[in-house]
Amino acid sequence: MFVVVRSIEDPMTATTTSPATTEADDPTSAPRHTVLLLALLGTLLLGILEMNIVTSAATSIGRELDPVHGIARIPWLVTAYALASCIVQPIYGKLADRYGVKPVFLWTVGVFMGGSLLCAVAGSMEQLILFRAIQGLGGGGLMSVTFIVFGHLSAESGEQRRTSALAGMLVGLGLVAGPVLGGQLVDHAGWRWVFLINLPLAGAAWLIVARRLQVAATHRPTPIDVLGTALLSAAAGAVLLACEWGGQRYAWTSPMIVGLGLFAALSAMAFAWRQTTAPEPYFPPRLLRHRIFRVITVLQLVAGIGLASTIVYVTLDLQLVHGISPSSTGLHLLPMAAGLVLASIIGSRLVGGGGPVRLAIAGGQLLGGLALAALALTTSVGGSTIVLSLGLALFGFGLGLGLGNELVLVQTSVGRHEMGVATTGLRFVETIGAGIGASAFGVLFTSLTHHAISPASVASALHWVFGIGAVLLVLASALALRLPDVRFTEAPAAP
Repeated sequence: MFVVVRSIEDPMTATTTSPATTEADDPTSAPRHTVLLLALLGTLLLGILEMNIVTSAATSIGRELDPVHGIARIPWLVTAYALASCIVQPIYGKLADRYGVKPVFLWTVGVFMGGSLLCAVAGSMEQLILFRAIQGLGGGGLMSVTFIVFGHLSAESGEQRRTSALAGMLVGLGLVAGPVLGGQLVDHAGWRWVFLINLPLAGAAWLIVARRLQVAATHRPTPIDVLGTALLSAAAGAVLLACEWGGQRYAWTSPMIVGLGLFAALSAMAFAWRQTTAPEPYFPPRLLRHRIFRVITVLQLVAGIGLASTIVYVTLDLQLVHGISPSSTGLHLLPMAAGLVLASIIGSRLVGGGGPVRLAIAGGQLLGGLALAALALTTSVGGSTIVLSLGLALFGFGLGLGLGNELVLVQTSVGRHEMGVATTGLRFVETIGAGIGASAFGVLFTSLTHHAISPASVASALHWVFGIGAVLLVLASALALRLPDVRFTEAPAAP
C-alpha cells in the first residue's frame, strides 16, 4: 500500500485559518503570479548567495578595515552571521505558524536589509562583525521563511512541482554564483557592494510580497515559549562556537571547548525537558512522533555534513591538487550546479506524477554517496579534472533529487498549522550538521596532512574526507527506505 498526499489542508486549522481571498482562487491570482514567484525566488537566491559571497571579499575587508589584525578576525565575519541565522530559524517558524507567514517574511527581509546597509557603512572590523550578526538575524529567515511561503502557496494552488524545481535550480546557481559574484564585485566595485547589492534586490522583493502575497491567514494567540527559545539558542550557539573554535583557536581538550560542549549538552537536555512541560512547545510531541519528520530530520543532518565534506574540500582539491586558480574555481563547480538543476526538473516531474518519493530520496542519497566514493578513489596529483567534473555532476544530481523532495514531503505531511516549525526545524538541523561536518572534517584533514600542505598530502587526506562522506550518504540512503511509501498528486487543496 502507499499513501497519496493531495494537500496539506488540516482540519485542526479550520477554526484558526481564515478563508483564502478570491485572488487565491483566480488563475491570475497572487500564488500564480509570475512577478510574485520571481520575488520569492529572488529572496531565496539572496539567502543562498549570502552564505558564501562574503568569503570572496573577506581578505579585502580585513586589510582595509584593520591592516594589523583584520585578517585574524575574518572567521568572525562568517561565525557571527552563521550563529545569528541558525539561532533564529526555529523562532521564525514558530512565529509563522502563530501569526501568519506574510508578516514574518516582511520582517526577516526588512532586518536583512537593515543589517546589509549597516555592514556596507561599517568603519571597523568590530562594527562589521556586530552588523553581520544583525544581518544574520534577518538572513536566518530568507531561505526558511521563503520555503514556508512556497509550502502555503503550493497547498492553495497545486504548484508544488513547479516551485520545488525552480527552488532547486536556484540552489545550484547560488552555490556557484556566490564566490564568483563576490570576487567580481570586490575587483570592480569594492567590497562594500557585496552588501549594498542586497538592498535593491531585497527591497523589490519586500514591496512585491507586501502587495501581492495572499495566503490563508492564521492567528493563534498562544504565547511564545521564551524559556524554550533561550535554551535552544544557547545549545545551538555553543555547538557552533565549539565547532568553529575547536582545533583552530583552542585545542579540542581545552577548558573552553570542553566547557562549550558540556554547556551545549546541558542546554539541549533542558530544552528537551521543556518540550514535555511547556504549554506551547517549539516541537510538539506529536510532531516528534511523526515518522516522516523524524527520518527526514536525520537525513537533513547527514546532508549538512555531506555538503561540508564536499564544497570546501572540492575547492581545496581544485586549487591545491590540480592547481586551478581561485578565480576559475567557481567555473569548475558548474557541473555540480548543472546536476542539481537537472535533478530538480526530472525529479519533480517523476515524483509529481505519482512516482515513489521514498525511492527518489533514497536514490538521491545513494548517488551522492557513489559520487563521493568516485572522488575518493580518483583524486590524485596530475589527475584529470574531467573525472572530478563528472563526480561533481553526479553528486549535484543526487543532492537535487533528495533535498527538494524531502522538504516537500515534510510540508505535505504535517498540518498547515505546523508547517513553519517543521520547515525551519529541517533547516536548523541542516545548519547544525554543516557546522559539525566542517569541524570534524577539518580536524581529520589537518591531522592527515600533519600541517604540511602539499599537493600529495592534500590528495591523500581527501581520499579519507570524501570516503567518509560517501559512507555517511550510503547509510542515509538505507535510512530513507524506512520512509512510508508516499505518492504525490497535484490536486489542489479543497477550498
